[in-house]
Amino acid sequence: TRSFHVTGVQTCALPISGTPGICSVDDSTGVVTFLGTGTCSYSATVASNGDYAAATSATGSFTITAVTPTVSISGGGGSYEWAATGPTLTASTPASTRRTGAATWSVPSTTTVCSVSSGGVVSFGGTAVGTCTVRAAYAAETGYNASSTTTDITVTRSPVSLS
Repeated sequence: TRSFHVTGVQTCALPISGTPGICSVDDSTGVVTFLGTGTCSYSATVASNGDYAAATSATGSFTITAVTPTVSISGGGGSYEWAATGPTLTASTPASTRRTGAATWSVPSTTTVCSVSSGGVVSFGGTAVGTCTVRAAYAAETGYNASSTTTDITVTRSPVSLS
């Protein structure tokens, strides 16, 4: 959940409202909290009292859009011999766009070079050699678009040793 402070409102203690489901505003602190994507419309009003007439309402709006986080894969890449143990990959997004769900791992082509488990462990397919492309993806969630990236792993044959 993202939020920001509206300056100048906390000292007036204005009743402020936001768009339900999109944003909310805390009257006492002036903090606007983003609840979803769309247009956040806000309105501040001051009622009349014994000393002052009612003020003209202040209104405005802004658009809240979803963020598409950058996905990074670590722990793999490079070249491996087909008889070797494959790497364990880790997917991450920057701390500012931390996701609640785990990455989904896949091999986007019909290759016999490799496979990947749901935990990011890469296995090589028998004696097949070539390029193994592994994809890490995060599903869309409130405030975030779906995002993904790939990494390539080269699988080679073991060198033959002649004596």
